[in-house]
Amino acid sequence: QILSCCAFLIAFLGLIGYIYGTAFFYKMGAPTGMALHTSAAFVLLSFGILFASPDKGFMAVIASDRAGGIMARRLLPPAIIIPPLVGYFIMSGERLQAYTSEVGISLLSVLNVIIFTFLIWQNAKTLCTADRKRYRAELGLRKAKADLATRQRTIAAANSRLSSNRAGTPKKLQFVADSHQQYADSTFCQRY
Repeated sequence: QILSCCAFLIAFLGLIGYIYGTAFFYKMGAPTGMALHTSAAFVLLSFGILFASPDKGFMAVIASDRAGGIMARRLLPPAIIIPPLVGYFIMSGERLQAYTSEVGISLLSVLNVIIFTFLIWQNAKTLCTADRKRYRAELGLRKAKADLATRQRTIAAANSRLSSNRAGTPKKLQFVADSHQQYADSTFCQRY
């Protein structure tokens, strides 16, 4: 995965050179250079290699269903796409001589801070919402557990009362049966 990231960075540098129109990024001397389609192909190939085994290495964090993986999947694409785009607009302003290179670099820094602060805030807000839902579910689970414990105690007390009543039940039943038998005998004797 580390080698794939290195290949991505080299290809991405070439791709940015084509976007900016600066041959320095994709050409080292007269005989060597990287074509635009080669840069794009290596970028895609690097992503393919990284996502071929998402359960290993640092890709396991990115592919995770946990909060860290969600955050990484939300922040990595803007972190890869936005700085080159902002750099392109800054470079275009410098080429049009709208400002000096010092102002352009300062503007690039300020725009990156503003954009990434907004992205981090938005991500934190989303994670807080998810955390709030988890906390409510946890409170509901605690309440359900307390209700279950109360019901178990009630059932245990009722079971205890039934057990104590059941101890005298055979004697009572015997008494009722004997009384019934005596009544039946006396009624039988009176008839005949």
